[in-house]
Amino acid sequence: MMETNTDLKAILANGGAVVLPTETVYGLFARALDEKAVNHVYELKNRPRDKAMNLNVASYEDILTYSKEQPDYLKKLYDAFLPGPLTIILKANSQVPK
Repeated sequence: MMETNTDLKAILANGGAVVLPTETVYGLFARALDEKAVNHVYELKNRPRDKAMNLNVASYEDILTYSKEQPDYLKKLYDAFLPGPLTIILKANSQVPK
């Protein structure tokens, strides 16, 4: 059964997780700033707590909002390759649940 956007938003808003396609794989998504939702994903995946998860963002401003210690070349990298299937590894700041 196909879920509607409204159904998916409700699931996410209530701390749930949804499976969605990305450019390269299907991913398990939840609200990254909702600690309950993050814990739920760790449980669903049986993932060790010391193994970090991805935080997908929609804009350069989001990258700056949720990370710290960004390299000087970050904006050039963003402008050259995004949007697209690119992974940038940065340290999360205190807004992002551990």
